[in-house]
Amino acid sequence: MRRAFCVVLCFMLSGCSSWKGENALFRDRAKDYKGSYMIAPLEVPSNLSGLPVSEQYPIPEEVPKTDINVNLEPPNFDDTELS
Repeated sequence: MRRAFCVVLCFMLSGCSSWKGENALFRDRAKDYKGSYMIAPLEVPSNLSGLPVSEQYPIPEEVPKTDINVNLEPPNFDDTELS
């Protein structure tokens, strides 16, 4: 019985490596965007009508700088309580 348990346990533990890794079932795809590339925008043939194509999330050329004073101190905060 103990021998059968050890054999089954070995098979189960060796199977865990197929869950993670480069060619596994659950591959980490966090850095897949680094291998991506830009493609040409979709062109609608002139004999077909289509909606104007625009970027879904346009990126501004220059982000405007703003000088906003932000108070990060919580309301009703008293320094004397911490001393």
